[in-house]
Amino acid sequence: MAAPDYFARKSSGTQRRPHLSSALPSTPGSPHTPLLGRSLSSQFGSPSSFRPEEDCLVFEIGSRFLRAGIAGESTPRCILGFGPEESRRVGDYRRWAPDFGTTQRKERGPWGEEWELWKMDVRDQDLGLAEDKLERALREANVKYLMLDSKPRKAVLAVSPCLPLPLLELALNTIFNGSQPSSVALLGAPLLCTVAAGLRSALVVDIGWHETVITGLFEYREVLQRRTNRGGKTLTKEMSVVVKNRAAKSGCTDKMSFEDAENLCIRLAWCQNRKTPATGSDTPETTDDGPEAEPLSIPISKTSPTTTVSLPFAELSLPAEKAFFSEASTADDNDQPLHLLAWKCLLALPLDVRSICMSRIVVTGGASAVPGLQTRLVEEIDQVIATRGWDPVANYGSARKPWREVLRERKGTATLSLRPKPPEGTDEGRTDVQCETAGMKAAPKIRASEAKHDEDEITARLERAAAKGREPTVKAVVRGVNTLGAWAGASLIGGLRVQGVVECSRDDFLKNGLKNINTAPF
Repeated sequence: MAAPDYFARKSSGTQRRPHLSSALPSTPGSPHTPLLGRSLSSQFGSPSSFRPEEDCLVFEIGSRFLRAGIAGESTPRCILGFGPEESRRVGDYRRWAPDFGTTQRKERGPWGEEWELWKMDVRDQDLGLAEDKLERALREANVKYLMLDSKPRKAVLAVSPCLPLPLLELALNTIFNGSQPSSVALLGAPLLCTVAAGLRSALVVDIGWHETVITGLFEYREVLQRRTNRGGKTLTKEMSVVVKNRAAKSGCTDKMSFEDAENLCIRLAWCQNRKTPATGSDTPETTDDGPEAEPLSIPISKTSPTTTVSLPFAELSLPAEKAFFSEASTADDNDQPLHLLAWKCLLALPLDVRSICMSRIVVTGGASAVPGLQTRLVEEIDQVIATRGWDPVANYGSARKPWREVLRERKGTATLSLRPKPPEGTDEGRTDVQCETAGMKAAPKIRASEAKHDEDEITARLERAAAKGREPTVKAVVRGVNTLGAWAGASLIGGLRVQGVVECSRDDFLKNGLKNINTAPF
């Protein structure tokens, strides 16, 4: 579809003014007021008139970043982090010192805690400090990027459905006091990712910072949710371990900071496919030949002179392999590989929902941007289904023994059979050993989950009648679908003026908090 011409043209003796954000004005020297980079969809969409009083604010709050913008736009106006550099006091100009980039700063607390807004475990969390960080980031977004006035607006908040209530109340309190919206609609991130992918049902794999949440949705309703503690934080830890092990072989004992490990994950981390083209095996392997084996010089400290480690490019795929797909010997229900957890989620879904969701696997989250990770996850899920099918039993134990061993164990035990004697020359009622003795072939063993079921003619006739005039629905095929993310889904819903199921008004929240608000559906 050709883009409409919004530039100067003559119509009925009048000349339309050019777009105010264009780089070259039609009349040299004419005054121009920029519209702060507002996208074309918010100005020339339907309705075409520009009505700022009906703008809806969209916020997405995670444990690492805050995304803020206006509904109807394709991207957020700003993405603000919560690192130590964003928490400096006024008048602190250390970042502009000449030796700031080469100074090794000591990290306080556990791995990556200074770069987090909150943790999922709020027992040891300083909620006052988290509220101050969020308030500062929201004030910066309002002043520098959104530039809001005093007109009442609505807001949409995209958060995780499993967010603890103290953190949810903290976020709502900051938004109501900072942006002054009349009401805030709460929307779950898995639902918004499904909307941004153009789907109604999906299996959403949200690889977050602290954990990975796998949610099954059917017709915009959450029907199942499972979690594992493997996420982006685990990836950075594994990256630091791989670099440290390589540095120890060369005699380097310098510590690797969280900032350097995260920088390596953003720039160099990647994930191999399940079937490597070099070996053709079903398990990923790292080779020492080819372009992937060329060593890279990686800095592990900011001291002067900088300490570097030579690391092959193939080893940079090991952190993603260990963080998301390795099966630990001591793994419990909270520490499972992503592909096994996704398979268990599909197994727990009803049959009709499973056939829809397995063909709409949506991988999102910050760590999903690692090259090759989404493809590898879909391949692993397909391999698990091909290997184990839909049988929930992983090990049958003695039930898998051959009939020969079972009969040897039961030798000397008399059994009484009330069944009539089968006719001669048939294998009916005989065991595998008796069939082999008589020279007949035993019937193959078929699992109940793999057995063919009789088709209901009435149900099949109704399905064919309902499918007339419609495009065929993709079912029972493992397939991945791309999504634009939770913020884009919230922007689309906010731009369509869709009323949320859970909507908090400003007066009720400031008066009663979350007491009278039912957040269970979201």
